[in-house]
Formats: sequence, C-alpha cells, structure tokens
Amino acid sequence: MSQDEPLNPTLFRRLERYYGEGQVETISPGKAISWRAVQESVPGSKEYRATRRVIDPGEEYKVRCRICRDHRARLHINHRWGVFDPATKSKNLWLANCFNEDCYDNYENQAQLYERIYAVNRKAKLQVEVLEGRESDGDELSEIRPPGLMWPLDELKARRPNHPAIVYMEDRGYDVGKLSKLWGVSYCPKSYYALAEKRIIIPIFFNGMMVGWQARYVGDNVDGVPFNEAGIAKYWTSPGFKRRLVAYNLERACKHQTVFVVEGPADTWSVGPAATGVLGKTMSPHVRKLLVQMLQKNHPQNGVVVIALDPKQDIKSKAKGKPHHLDVLYNQLRSPMQGRVMKLLLPEEFDPGSMDRELFRNLAREEGQRWKLPISFGRPKE
Repeated sequence: MSQDEPLNPTLFRRLERYYGEGQVETISPGKAISWRAVQESVPGSKEYRATRRVIDPGEEYKVRCRICRDHRARLHINHRWGVFDPATKSKNLWLANCFNEDCYDNYENQAQLYERIYAVNRKAKLQVEVLEGRESDGDELSEIRPPGLMWPLDELKARRPNHPAIVYMEDRGYDVGKLSKLWGVSYCPKSYYALAEKRIIIPIFFNGMMVGWQARYVGDNVDGVPFNEAGIAKYWTSPGFKRRLVAYNLERACKHQTVFVVEGPADTWSVGPAATGVLGKTMSPHVRKLLVQMLQKNHPQNGVVVIALDPKQDIKSKAKGKPHHLDVLYNQLRSPMQGRVMKLLLPEEFDPGSMDRELFRNLAREEGQRWKLPISFGRPKE
C-alpha cells in the first residue's frame, strides 16, 4: 500500500468529484478502523439487532458540509462509510458525522448523501475495495474526531447569552471570545459519549491536529455535592488520549523565551500562551524531551523553563515522605536544560489558574532574580 494512497480510493475520488478537487482532507491516513459488533436493543420492542461500536475511527475524510454550509470542514466521512458490512448487513452510513450541526443524524440524509456521492440508487450494490490499513501501535499521535457537535463559546454566546456554560465561564472571569479564538474552547450539546455531552470541550492540538480533548463539567460541584462524592468526573478526557506523548499548548509555549509549566488548561489560559499544561503533576520523559528540544531550537542560548505547578502536595505522598512534585520535575529538567530551569513555589492558597496574571508575573520576575535567570514575557518567536 502506498503511504499516500487513501484506504478507500474509490470513496476519496468520489468525494473530490462532489466537493471539489483539493477540498477533501484526510485525517489519520492509513490507519484502519477499530470497531466491534454488538447487539443493541430495538426501541419499543424486545428484539435485538447487530450494530457496531467504534473504538478508534481510523482514517476519515473531512469536507465542508453542504447542508449547514459549514466553512470549517467539520463533516467527517469514515473510510468504511458506504461499504457493505456483513456483520450488520448494512453499509454503515451512520459513519458520516457533521460536527457542526449534526446534519447526518438521520438515515434519510445519510442515504441521500450516498446517492449523491456515488450517483446511484441507495439500494445499488457497489463493490468498493477498502485497503487493509495499519493498526495503531499505541505510541503515536493522530488526529481524532470531536466528541460531537461543537459550538465555539463565542458563537454560543451570540445564540444564547444566558446559557449555563457562558454564565459559568464568565462568572469565573474568562473572556469567552478569547477562549474560542485563542484556545478553540467549545460547548458540546450532544455527543456519542455520555460523559462529554453538555460539557465544555477543551481541544488539545499538536502538529496542526486535534490529538485529544477534555470535557469539563459546567459547574464547581454537582447540585451542591462535591465531584468525588457524586461520582462525576470534573474533567473527562477523550478515550485513548496519550498524555505521555504531548502536553497542552506545548508547541506555542516553546516559541516563547520563557516557558511556564503548569498543570491544566485553566492554569494555561490564566498564565497565557507561554504556558504549557502537563494535565497532571508529572511530565513524561517523552514530553520533557520535546520541551527541551523545541525550546532549545527556538531559543538556543536563553530559553528558560519555570515550573509553576500547583503548590499543594498530595496528602498521601506527603505522609509517605515523598519529594514534592515541583522538586521531582526540577531535578528531571535541570540537566537537559543545563541549569536554565527554576521552581516557582506559589503561596499554598493559590494556583496559576486562580491568580491575577500581573501578580503571577511579578512573583515570577522576583524569583527569577533570586535564581539569576532572565524571565521574559515578550512576544514569541515567529
């Protein structure tokens, strides 16, 4: 199989004919779909039918949806779409998903798209060859699909200014316009993942691809009950996301002379584009290597890393006498950064996400003087 050849070359050519040459973008090229057949109950009856559950969609083709006139290419058509599946005795036309307005949520629209793409009656039996593709090796980053409909927060505010997600984010002091335009933050009203539905979606990008996302619950508790007691996750991360391979906003942060290592997306927004969120309290060897390589490439002589993780230490770790997580990461980065790394231990009642940005910067500058390291908040390297 040629690396550049689509897994479903017939479908790809038909899509180009229908949507226009050069208007079809391939994501996860050459990657086979991972799915399994399951028995699903038929609503209103005691019968069951065979259906499919997708684990990883593999190669998909992105185009601009003509129904909702989307301009962001949010219609995903899987390479197995329209191909007869003996397990379900169907063409799996549900594998076309518009993540802008859910335009292909019903069979009639799916079937009409099939007729237009292939210029045949929906009952026609076409023989379409699908190349085998490769299975994920579990150690690669690839573009993933959104969790469902994605309403950028600025568009949601224009539609419904009093929407709970808008009110919640603005009450916390966030500019939803900036969150949408700078960070791609959206709201998901409907998802095929129950734990992503009606949540704020925070995309994670790398190499120009969305490689993961986090779904944030709207609120600081569940009807007054803490998340752990309610059994609800405050953040739910996209299935299969490989935290060991990437950090939030890593590429953009490394264009700055000073990179601030924080814990999560909210900390990153508060500190600014020079921050990268490790999505926890530790940084994997792979991500540490990426951080050092990219920072040294952009700023070979004067790049500095500031470790500004949340100051509170885990109670169990502290009780066992384990070293503080800031100390651990500092020791891991000290040698590869040739000493151009420092710890910023904030007051325990604060974290970067809850601090005023100017106060945070002043503390960083003062600490930088003590460590004899230049702390810059200048523009990034283009």
